Amino acid sequence: MRIVRRGRILDPVMDDIFPNQVDGKRLSRFSDDNYICARNANVDCTTTHHTPTTYTYDDGTPTTRWVSVAGRTLPQYVNNVGWQFTANNAIRSNYAIASSVEQFSARVVIPEPYFPVDVIPRQWCLANAEQDVAGKTISGTGIRWGNLFWGVGHYQIRCCQQSLVEQSACLILVVGSNVQYHFPLWGAVSEVDLTIQRVSSTQARVIATSSAGTFQLNITQSLSYSNSYQAEYFLQQLSLGGCTAPAPISPYTLKRMQSTDVQYTYTQPLDSNLLATPIYLQIKSYPDVFTTPALSVNLRLEIADGAYIDIPYQYNSNTNLWHATQSVVLDGVRLVSVVITTNHILDRLSVLMGGAVLHYVPAPHQVEWLAVVPIELEQTGIPSGIIPSGYDVLGTPDYARVLSDGTIAVLPAQHARVITMHLRERLGESV
Repeated sequence: MRIVRRGRILDPVMDDIFPNQVDGKRLSRFSDDNYICARNANVDCTTTHHTPTTYTYDDGTPTTRWVSVAGRTLPQYVNNVGWQFTANNAIRSNYAIASSVEQFSARVVIPEPYFPVDVIPRQWCLANAEQDVAGKTISGTGIRWGNLFWGVGHYQIRCCQQSLVEQSACLILVVGSNVQYHFPLWGAVSEVDLTIQRVSSTQARVIATSSAGTFQLNITQSLSYSNSYQAEYFLQQLSLGGCTAPAPISPYTLKRMQSTDVQYTYTQPLDSNLLATPIYLQIKSYPDVFTTPALSVNLRLEIADGAYIDIPYQYNSNTNLWHATQSVVLDGVRLVSVVITTNHILDRLSVLMGGAVLHYVPAPHQVEWLAVVPIELEQTGIPSGIIPSGYDVLGTPDYARVLSDGTIAVLPAQHARVITMHLRERLGESV
């Protein structure tokens, strides 16, 4: 999904994507941005480098969205394969996610040996003195949410007394300092989808899904929303009774990371001085490649304090416009707003009212107005009230001129009956 920034930065402090929204993500923007910030750090690890440069296209998210974890190094990126994790590798997003996100997942590729079919590897090796004489190594890659780690990897045990080595894939659960290993009887499984799910403020669920089945556990654990997108390599080695632990199995490859579908509600009030029917809408947006596109549009009419009428809009492919599904009556209406609920990245909302087009641009939050004004052949100047106050004239047709006093003159030889002017809201000095 190639996305470029539209417009210019007017005020870096105010120029956010989806400002002041409950589910919105307030990411900083800069004058040299070449993207529109996406809401989540979803990523296809097979095609996206975790450290993209500022001059190349990413999949719609900030160029510095992935950073190394303190004391760890970044995994290796292999094109069309994924991010490969070995010892001491970890990566996390550069920002927290919205509190409305209730789960996130990762797809991990594991090398052989695969999960056991019907026999679980032993976890101890007793000597004659009934003392463990074993070397154990558990290695893998998974995702972390606060103090909860959920991963997939391998359990290996070397029984030195019996000269025996057993190994198989396993699921790894770490809650605080407590470490558990689980062995679903799946057999030859090479890819596992790991999910951490928030059930309540104190309850969590971990899920592992493969082509052979699903394994899940419910646990008591609070989850923090700070940097909850994190993937890391896990390694635990124990040498008991002088028995050396086996070398870890590596690498483990991460193919993707994604969160649940989050929908945003974006509300744009319309200027009551410019209201006219019919009202059509045009929306320009970018879908998230990881989610099923969802986009609902309503025109909200406030008829009294706290009393609203919502008129649903429906997209018409013939006109490329959203049309009201019922009549819009503005009599007695106090305020009018456009309400968009979507999981897209919203770029532009255009409102066509009467004989004009009003462009609302969420980034960089400017209003542009293409005013269609009726004229007479010999008319000079534009009638009072046609151009909204606080707007600059950006352009006029060839048969019109902007005079030094700010008025617009229409050439007498032109037989047009309307003039279209391009206006832009005056928001102060640009940065």
